Amino acid sequence: MPRLLLALGTLAGAIQAATLQDVCTAEYVIANLPSNGTLLGIEIDLSSVTAARLSASDDDASSPVCDVNFAYTHNGLDRTNVNYWMPSPANFMNRYVSTGGEGWNITEKNSSLPSGIELGAVAGTTDGGFGGFDVSSWEVWLNGDGEVNWDTVYMFGYKAID
Repeated sequence: MPRLLLALGTLAGAIQAATLQDVCTAEYVIANLPSNGTLLGIEIDLSSVTAARLSASDDDASSPVCDVNFAYTHNGLDRTNVNYWMPSPANFMNRYVSTGGEGWNITEKNSSLPSGIELGAVAGTTDGGFGGFDVSSWEVWLNGDGEVNWDTVYMFGYKAID
């Protein structure tokens, strides 16, 4: 994810000169993500990009935010979903907060994303490539034959945030 953060820095930086309504579209996000081949070993699934406005009544957002989701792969070997909340351009302070989970959960999804918005930051999380934001790592660490699925262990350890 650090390489994706650079890409999101570009995206987030671009929001400074616009309104949330202007930037919170899948088309805008796609236009500002790096083209495939730019980040070595990472390919973004552009068909997975979504962007939707959340208001104070949605989830735990304390102010209007843009909820951005997309998937990427490491050389086609996995599929990692990411979710970012972007503050309105007027509230953006050129910051990024990477959120996580607890215990064996790689994410707490919406319960931790507001922490970035409160700081004027883009806040992001990942499903670790486990197949969904509600899938815990212990559910995917073993293959059907009882052997350790090292790819998922590595994703939990470092690769899902690479």
